[in-house]
Amino acid sequence: MDLFGSWTEIGMIIAAVGMGAAAVLIPVVKKSKKKKQEQVIDSEFWSIHSTVHERLTQLRIETDCARSQISQFHNGGHFLDGVSMMKFTVTHESLGVGVQGEGHLLQDSPLSMFMPRLQLALRDEPLVYMVRDCEDSYCKQQLENSGVLAFAILPLRHASKGIIGYLQCQWCKWDKVDGLDFTKVASQLDDARNAIEVHLVQQISTNRMR
Repeated sequence: MDLFGSWTEIGMIIAAVGMGAAAVLIPVVKKSKKKKQEQVIDSEFWSIHSTVHERLTQLRIETDCARSQISQFHNGGHFLDGVSMMKFTVTHESLGVGVQGEGHLLQDSPLSMFMPRLQLALRDEPLVYMVRDCEDSYCKQQLENSGVLAFAILPLRHASKGIIGYLQCQWCKWDKVDGLDFTKVASQLDDARNAIEVHLVQQISTNRMR
């Protein structure tokens, strides 16, 4: 039946305005506000991650490396004994021309398979490590398979959550490695890490609002 098919129905609608229209309109207003809030959050999300990627690319150019990456830790479920499965995922990656990415390969990767890399990150020293000098492990093999000759790694921290991931640079050509100014690279890594941590904290705050 047409809602406005009779004067009686029109009278009922007018009465509803006085008696309870607010109850009808409030959810609509709330829904509109929620949608607007989601749009703001999505805008913040893109802004944060665009800035992070720009900073990562700047680091890659400054250090003249093949890849610069951010990996973040996360929970990946539980074993049968209830122990949490800790994993990491490459969430941001900047690549030099002609360099193959690793991001699609290192998704939901068990942290236990990359303990040598994590141990170096925990040192919190902006040093350049030669892959050939690393102990034999799956971690070393993975770097070699990706053509990595040298790399540098620093932890990423959150004030209340502790270490949330790591920042890494990788060099894949000997002429790039031989020409490195290690002091300069250390400073560039440290500066980039400090800036990226700020943006990742903003990301965490934005996710809490969702």
